[in-house]
Amino acid sequence: MRNPLRQLWILVRAALVLAAAMPPAAAEPTRLAQTLLTRPDVVDDLTPGGGREMRPYPNDGAHPAQNPPSFRWRRGKTGDVYEVRIALESGEELVRFSSANLLTLKEPLPPGTHRWRLRRWPAFAAPLDWTGTRSFTIGPDIRRRSIENPADAYARAAERKRPRLLPGEPDRSLLIADAYIGWKRAFFDEVAARTGAPPLALPRNEAALGAGGVDQLSREELVAFRREIRGSVNRVMRLLHDGLIVWVVTRHLRDDRFGLDQALAAADWLTELDAFGATSNQAADLLNLRVAKALAVAYDIAHEELDGGQRRRMLTAIENRVQQTFDAYVVDDSRAIAAYPYNSHGYRHVLGILSIATVLAGDTPRARTWFEAAYPVFIGLGNPWGGDDGGYANGVNYGAWEVLNNLAYWDAIRSATGVDYFEAGWAREVSVFLNYVIPPGAPNSGFGDGAEDYRPYVWAETARMLFERTREPLAGHLYAGWRRLIREGELDASELQEEFASWTFLLGAGQPPAPIDTGGASARRLPGAAVFPSIGWAALHSDLADPDRYSILFKSSPYGSFSHSHADQNSFIINGRREPLAIDSGYYDTHKSRHHLAWTTRTEAHNAITFDGGKGQPWDDIGARGRLTRFTSCPGYDAIAGDATEAYAGQLAAAQRTIMYLRPDQVLVYDHLVSATPRRFEWNIHARRRMEPTADGGIRLAMDTGRVCIRQIAGPESGFGQTTDFPREPSKRLQPGWQPQWHGRYTVARPTTSADWLFLISLDCAEADVGEVAVTAGGYRVRIGDRIAHLGPSAELAVPAEGPADPGQCHAPPKRELIAGIREVDDDTSGPHPPAPDARSAIRRLRIGN
Repeated sequence: MRNPLRQLWILVRAALVLAAAMPPAAAEPTRLAQTLLTRPDVVDDLTPGGGREMRPYPNDGAHPAQNPPSFRWRRGKTGDVYEVRIALESGEELVRFSSANLLTLKEPLPPGTHRWRLRRWPAFAAPLDWTGTRSFTIGPDIRRRSIENPADAYARAAERKRPRLLPGEPDRSLLIADAYIGWKRAFFDEVAARTGAPPLALPRNEAALGAGGVDQLSREELVAFRREIRGSVNRVMRLLHDGLIVWVVTRHLRDDRFGLDQALAAADWLTELDAFGATSNQAADLLNLRVAKALAVAYDIAHEELDGGQRRRMLTAIENRVQQTFDAYVVDDSRAIAAYPYNSHGYRHVLGILSIATVLAGDTPRARTWFEAAYPVFIGLGNPWGGDDGGYANGVNYGAWEVLNNLAYWDAIRSATGVDYFEAGWAREVSVFLNYVIPPGAPNSGFGDGAEDYRPYVWAETARMLFERTREPLAGHLYAGWRRLIREGELDASELQEEFASWTFLLGAGQPPAPIDTGGASARRLPGAAVFPSIGWAALHSDLADPDRYSILFKSSPYGSFSHSHADQNSFIINGRREPLAIDSGYYDTHKSRHHLAWTTRTEAHNAITFDGGKGQPWDDIGARGRLTRFTSCPGYDAIAGDATEAYAGQLAAAQRTIMYLRPDQVLVYDHLVSATPRRFEWNIHARRRMEPTADGGIRLAMDTGRVCIRQIAGPESGFGQTTDFPREPSKRLQPGWQPQWHGRYTVARPTTSADWLFLISLDCAEADVGEVAVTAGGYRVRIGDRIAHLGPSAELAVPAEGPADPGQCHAPPKRELIAGIREVDDDTSGPHPPAPDARSAIRRLRIGN
């Protein structure tokens, strides 16, 4: 029987630790990566032969966001060794040898501009020639990251006492107190209520998951069938996590096994699944590894409650599942993540393998093998879908989904080894990216699969969980802003019901609570425009701090149309007053559905350039890329230029677009198009509702409160038409609530080999005094009101009427000093947590259901 005095002490201690929790000291300022837009990378042996191969980093001119930086490059043959030389600005040279094509230094580099190169040593042969030299700059304020070598990190995990997935004291008591008497109490009560609901009902086992006739199903039917399987397994994994949460939090408060028995019954059900059947890596690779991770959580947390037979069965099931993923994504040369990192599932698999290896370290020899292969990729790759500016090329919809899934892996690695992913450059900068792409009030999430969805609860919780782990005030601000809007709209948590969510929310962060910026001070310090060169996105806002803002998002991406990106280089969208106006059309009913392939992914479904009846850029091609060529943000205007010529795969000799935002309400869009063959060029625009004609010959895109007016003010003679037709409609089964959309198109009157189009978009349909439009050597010169704008494909982007802009007032990307100090706790911030109760009231409240 448990000692009641000990229980009392645990309660009092938890309450006192919570009351004493203080936010961490402010660190150096957050910054946007100062990556140059115009410098091409060095072309040499490190240059990928295929678009999906590892790209060299730091690329020439890079400004890494962490110190020490990671180095990576195209992989050679198995058995090659790489000699890396880093020439420091001081004249000193560092020499390192690596058997992998990734290298992370253990010690930080001094500030300055340094250079690196390497040469390959093939097995039993003389070394090859040196590659070209790439320079990179380490700024004086770059955050330092602690790096462990693989042997030390593994040894730390193996020596860690169980449960390894929970932090040591006092943070463990803080987590429990926060869930039980802190601001997370309401969420814990939901978990406890689910856990206490009798009787435990597990779905039928393998027979229900292996229904025959799969080969006769259409793609949509197959997706639905797999979703049913995933739903059954996810419900069991949720029972497992919920039961373990309640047991961890209440085990010192009760004399029974409340929650534990449910968790172990769910673990037995998962253990009995055929690891090589309907939930295998081949059939459902993500689900396979999540089952392994769920079993690893149970193995670790309930380790002392398991008998020898249970441990062996559970360990065997985990090994069988992880080994399949390891063989497919780490060992197999045809898709090993170290060679081909641009796999939408591959990086997450590496994280899953590594996190499970830390949990099993010392219990199976396979754990060391998995760890030693996955750890260098984890440390050296960072995030294959973005760079040091925090961008995510597959879009916010998939970015949030990946963060929410990967948090459980990152948390486990940090808890077991002490190696903190949240010190990495991408993890610290992603909150800046999210503030620009999904600021509170945004009606969608920009570009890519699923970007049309409005998911405020998911976005808010993503920001909150990032804040808990990084302490970035911008993440806290984003969470607080969305929570205010969610309360107004009475949304609930039903959008976020993954089986791992409860564990990640309640017991994953491993850090004490801290104040969150609820007053918006962080956003008020951010400039209205930003660029994210690593993924080729830009965001121009009328007022970033105002939910009723107008926003222009632009994309010209080096990731092309690959994976969950679309064939939409040099496209834009416009949102206004919390409504989508100029939209990315189409729906993401499922990946590679009939509708997805016939419309959603195609260039003509976007506000982009096509020709000859909708011809455009190829899809699922990482080589069909664009690039940002200029970005300038000055008082009174912002300008962004992109070159999508390469994206058209030789069909066009030039495809360049410039967007200039003349604040507060006028936008100029200039297109420079050239073709060796006469084309009927098309300027596409899409909306939720019918586009109405305006008196000046333009069109109006309007929702309930937001509206924009568009008209051509220069360029070839063009006609306009619109339709609601989709080549293939979305699946009613997978996208039951889809609505028709309107697809508008300006088409040149006759085929031509070149076109220089100029359109004016008036936000809120504000009146615009358009003066003389003159053709210049590089494009157009136009007067809008009392301002004169010069637009060209890439060179002189913009000049205000009063003459050349003062370089000291312009920035590209936003200057570091413009957001300096954001990491400091602002005066108008307040914590999301209620005041900590005294010990007496804490004891009264620490009862389930109270």
